[in-house]
Formats: sequence, structure tokens, C-alpha cells
Amino acid sequence: MTLARIVLGVSGLLFAGYGFACLISPDLPAGYAGIELPGASGATEVVAMYGGLQLAMGILFLRTAAVPANVMLGLIVLVTLVGGLALGRAFGLMVHGASEYNIGAIAYEASTTILGVVSIRLIARSADMAPANP
Repeated sequence: MTLARIVLGVSGLLFAGYGFACLISPDLPAGYAGIELPGASGATEVVAMYGGLQLAMGILFLRTAAVPANVMLGLIVLVTLVGGLALGRAFGLMVHGASEYNIGAIAYEASTTILGVVSIRLIARSADMAPANP
């Protein structure tokens, strides 16, 4: 359970911090990713997807890390969402080529997904080994 809570907590802090930064400065992720923001529509999209969504994910991961009964749910959400990011990014890298930003992002996303899966398996294994309640 400790690894699981660390994975959720660190992910929560990273997503919430990056999301908050992107909310107040959409040029931050746009600059990293090489996206041009020619007007309000583009800036608002970046604020929503990079800012709002990632901040919400961070808060969710922190909340599930803080409540032991919710850790497994948090891990399932983390593996699904961050794993989806990794798969989409891998596809994009194969189709469109690599950049320093995307290599760093996929390294984080893939390692976090793997740690999430390992945490799920460890929790499941410890539940299998727990004595049955009469």
C-alpha cells in the first residue's frame, strides 16, 4: 500500500502543479510542446486540457492517496488515464517523430503506468494472502 500511495501522491503533486501552472500561463505548455496559440480559442483549449484537466487529475490522485479505502480506485484511474496518454504519445511519436518534450513526457507516463500496475498487483497479492474473516 505504501508504494501505491507514493505513486498516487507524487503523481497528484506533479499533475496538480503542472495543471495550475498551465491554468495561469497557457504559453508554458504551448512553448514546451511547440503549439502556437494565435487567439483566444487556442489559449482557452490549452487552459482547459493542460490546466483544468491536469489540475483535476492531480487533486483526484492526491485525494485517493490520502484515503486508504480509495487507493485501488485511484490506481485504476491513474493506470487508465496516464496509460492512455502514454499509448497516444507512443502512436504520435511513431507517426510524427520525436521531440525532447515528448520523449520526456512518455518516459514519465510509461514509468508511472508501470508503477501503477505493479502497485495494483501488490495490493491484490496482499489481499489474497490476508486471512479470511469468519
